[in-house]
Amino acid sequence: MLFTPIFAVMMIDMVLTIFQQPAKYWLVGFENSREDNMIGRWLLETHPLVFIYAFLIYLIITHLCITHFKPLYRFAAIIGLLIGHVPAAMGRLDTVFEAALLHNIPKGTAIERDLIFTIDMALIIYFSLWMAKTLEKYINGIKKRGIEKT
Repeated sequence: MLFTPIFAVMMIDMVLTIFQQPAKYWLVGFENSREDNMIGRWLLETHPLVFIYAFLIYLIITHLCITHFKPLYRFAAIIGLLIGHVPAAMGRLDTVFEAALLHNIPKGTAIERDLIFTIDMALIIYFSLWMAKTLEKYINGIKKRGIEKT
């Protein structure tokens, strides 16, 4: 339950990273990847399947750590993962929204920037509310079990 919002953000990040690689990446041997994270870039340049498998292992390890950490460390890990993956997912989602929703709006205009900013803020609020609701359920579960010490 607690891992679901993080899992969703991480999966959006991973799937869009793969699908938004430029055509040159797929045609010229994976050397022209579009990835800011140096580990992710190295994995993508090795092979896209290596990137996917490594990301899936990362998800499993992350899930195991979060489910076995003490509550305080669990919370810190969740916040760290969200801080790391939400901006990456937002950057990739911007591209999707630009192609799907903003294709008739001239590029580089104030209205385009404002709409992208509004979409980003809406998504950040959505993920934040989802995470807050999940944390609330988690904390209520801890209180019901009487395990309030961290």
